[in-house]
Amino acid sequence: MASEPSSKAAEQSRALFVALFVLCLVGLAASIELTVVHFRACHDLASKSFCAFNEEFDCDAVARSDYAVLFRVPVSVWGIVGYLIMALVALWGWRGRQVAPPTGFLLALTSFSLLTSAVLGTISALKLSTICVVCVATYVVNAALLVLSVLQTRRVGVGRSMVAAIQSVRDDVRRSAVVGLVGATVVGLLIWRYPQYRVATQDSGPLGVAAAVQVAKVDDLATGVTDDGHHWIGAEHPELVIEEFSDYECPFCEQAHWVMRALVAANPDEVRLVHRHFPLDNACNPIIQGLFHTRSCGYAAIAACAGEQKKFWQANDYLFTHGKAEGPFEVSKMCSELGIDLEKLNECVTQRAGEYLEPDLREGISLKITGTPTFKINGKLYTGELPMDLLKPYLVKLEAKLDAEQAAK
Repeated sequence: MASEPSSKAAEQSRALFVALFVLCLVGLAASIELTVVHFRACHDLASKSFCAFNEEFDCDAVARSDYAVLFRVPVSVWGIVGYLIMALVALWGWRGRQVAPPTGFLLALTSFSLLTSAVLGTISALKLSTICVVCVATYVVNAALLVLSVLQTRRVGVGRSMVAAIQSVRDDVRRSAVVGLVGATVVGLLIWRYPQYRVATQDSGPLGVAAAVQVAKVDDLATGVTDDGHHWIGAEHPELVIEEFSDYECPFCEQAHWVMRALVAANPDEVRLVHRHFPLDNACNPIIQGLFHTRSCGYAAIAACAGEQKKFWQANDYLFTHGKAEGPFEVSKMCSELGIDLEKLNECVTQRAGEYLEPDLREGISLKITGTPTFKINGKLYTGELPMDLLKPYLVKLEAKLDAEQAAK
């Protein structure tokens, strides 16, 4: 077996380990920031992070997605764990007598990190259609870590470094077992005890979508149409009216909508929700340039025409639930499940739907709305956020209702 590197080569190896350590700290800082973004985005619907620029670059949208969580723990927290482990291994290489074992471990760890980045980046681009710039920063860090690990490995030799890493585990079984036990304990505690604070995701806690859907039943609430033709649900004589400009293909619109519906269900004599169509689709919305949410104008037409058969809110709920599924949307299946006359619906969609959508689009454009969901309350607009101080008394009732629902199970 070849001897350990010469003095000069050893210094160069130490420098590479220092660079790896520093990069791990950069990745650690980015992961901590992502964890803060995740907490704020999922704990408070009014939150808007510094990296939520628009629909194409929105850290909050990524943080609120189910892909941001793995085994009940935010992916960013697993990132913190990973960067800490790699930093410790880099420190071991810098301080230790042997270069080969930590080099082998780092090559394996950084390769896995970059693979994870590729998977997450693909999901973000293809599934969520939005990019988190802080996440991209961690992808760049992971790529740089792998490059430095490869450079270090080339100095030592791939085979030698991997064999040395395995041999180091065999040579000190007791220490390896302790390290493994500590690691397993940390992972187990994170999965078991990590606080579940997600407000607007399918598997979340008190204000989650799954729980909100359970209390937002159409048949339990009063519905109607305003004097100017907009569908409402909730209080017949409201003390608070929330106008919701929404898009059936917008993920956050669905999340915020269900929370609003649950809010109405918990305050049926005080709060009224009025739906306004604002599809981000250039098929009907003139402010949209290029292809984006290409089915949302069609969905809005279906919902509006279902209103002719007094099934607007049923169709509305169905579209929010099923509208983002892959593959063609089966209108006939929806009609069969909801008791809607398909022939009458199709006739309305082809002949009158534009008349229903045009007033909402015209008003949305006049209000300079460029994103959804946008809420109009007391004449003021709130895009992607809610006035929590204004809604607090009603949210208290919602939390109490959800707690009662869960206790009754």
